[in-house]
Amino acid sequence: MILGNDTALGSGEVKLEKKVSLNSTIPLKLANTVWINEDLNVVGDHDLTLDGVISGPGSLSKFGMNHLMLNAANNYSGGTFFDDGIILLSND
Repeated sequence: MILGNDTALGSGEVKLEKKVSLNSTIPLKLANTVWINEDLNVVGDHDLTLDGVISGPGSLSKFGMNHLMLNAANNYSGGTFFDDGIILLSND
């Protein structure tokens, strides 16, 4: 899934039932809460800020040279995997 603006996912909760790769065409800041059932892969070269809570049994993986900022008290249980770039945590 390639996103092009901060409201590309709307304003409500996003439920990801299957494995999803998230990329963007510009640096983005998303406010949505996200529920992940399998894997959420953050890829690419543009920075991404996730302000909403990430929850569910799935995992979060980070690939690419971008910065990923997580600003909520997340409670997903599948673990966090890091390949490249930087992960910044706030309120976790």
